[in-house]
Amino acid sequence: MKTYILFFFLLVSSVLCTGQLITRAEYFIGEDPGFGLATPIEILTPGDELSLEFTADIQTLSEGFQFINIRVKDELGKWGLPAQRVFYLFKSQSSADTEITGVEYFIDTDPGFGNGTAVSLPSVGNDLTVSFNVNVAALDDGEHILYIRSKDVLNRWGHMYYQAFTSLYTSVGEIKIESIFKLYPNPGNGEFYLEFSEEQDYPVRISITDVGGKRVYESEYRNRTGFLNLNLPAGFYFLTIKSAEKNFSQKIIIN
Repeated sequence: MKTYILFFFLLVSSVLCTGQLITRAEYFIGEDPGFGLATPIEILTPGDELSLEFTADIQTLSEGFQFINIRVKDELGKWGLPAQRVFYLFKSQSSADTEITGVEYFIDTDPGFGNGTAVSLPSVGNDLTVSFNVNVAALDDGEHILYIRSKDVLNRWGHMYYQAFTSLYTSVGEIKIESIFKLYPNPGNGEFYLEFSEEQDYPVRISITDVGGKRVYESEYRNRTGFLNLNLPAGFYFLTIKSAEKNFSQKIIIN
């Protein structure tokens, strides 16, 4: 069984706590288990400013956006506020005769092949699970799309994977990320997998138009998952997803 770990480096200061020496640190991903019940982070020497390096076990996590929270405790036994980071867990598969050598991501606007934010890979291979930090601090509140693509040993870029999400700053200044849907692979042979983050209370309308603006496909979905089986000629198309509250339009490619 493979074990996948996420490496973090974090500089923590006593301002995250109460101005005393930091004597304990811990992290949790997802639901908060309570003070002192999260996974401990080793502290060799207490101090008021520490550089913490640790790995987080992500083997049981599902693919998608994840949040890791780190908090520290001082010598008086008082816990400080947690520091939160956003990362994305991505699983990529290549063909049997090639290996994945590069992965990159970008948000909303494609900068061109090789110009996205590079993701550090633990190794090259045909079947990789990769986790990476996603910089969402500069995003405006609203809907966005995270794009991920991988490159093989022959420098050929593969299918595009994208995840639609909503970014929102909370009243306490934290960033809240809510996934909306995933669609992959893109480009594809006409069969696309669609997965919503939750069951839909109202029908979600999906329409596809060609480059001339002619509607060539239309359907409604209520389930969390489904397939788009498009019997269309190869080329570029525009996919539009409309729900009661959100609208997305994306380019898809049929080989």
